[in-house]
Amino acid sequence: MNIVEKIKEYVKDECNKHKKESKDGYDFWNEHIKYVYDKALLLAKKYDADMEIVLLGALLYSINKKSRKKKCSSHKWCKDNRRNIK
Repeated sequence: MNIVEKIKEYVKDECNKHKKESKDGYDFWNEHIKYVYDKALLLAKKYDADMEIVLLGALLYSINKKSRKKKCSSHKWCKDNRRNIK
C-alpha cells in the first residue's frame, strides 16, 4: 500500500468516526472529500501533474474540514457547482 492509499484509509476512518460520534452525523467522506479527491485525480491526469502530490493535497486539505464545527462556504459552492467542474 502506497502513502496515498494509507492516508486515504486514515481519512476515511476519521470520517467514519466523526459520522458515528457527532450529533449531525455528517458524512464528510461521501459528501465532500470523495468529490474533492475524484476531481483532483481528474485534473492531475488532465494536466499531467504529480499524482501523489495532488492526491495527498486533496486528502489533507479536506481532512481539515472534518475538524471544524461548521461547514465552510466552499462546501455549498462545491455542492452547487459540481457538475460544472470539468
